[in-house]
Amino acid sequence: MLDGQLKMLSLKNTGSGGAKTLSLRDVAQYLEVEAKVVEEWASQRKIPAEFQNGEWRFHKVAIEKWLQDEKVRP
Repeated sequence: MLDGQLKMLSLKNTGSGGAKTLSLRDVAQYLEVEAKVVEEWASQRKIPAEFQNGEWRFHKVAIEKWLQDEKVRP
């Protein structure tokens, strides 16, 4: 028996096809780094991102692929 609470992050569904789009904070939390680090990576094009309406937006699938690609680099 489990006793406690479970809280899951909700991911925003935006765009066509219900693709999951993450905010800067979402990605920072997911990667366990500070938001300013993710923002620097995005502006330097080190991480897949789009700048829309004054905000960085990230596609969950692209972030997961990027993570996998980074893991296999020597």
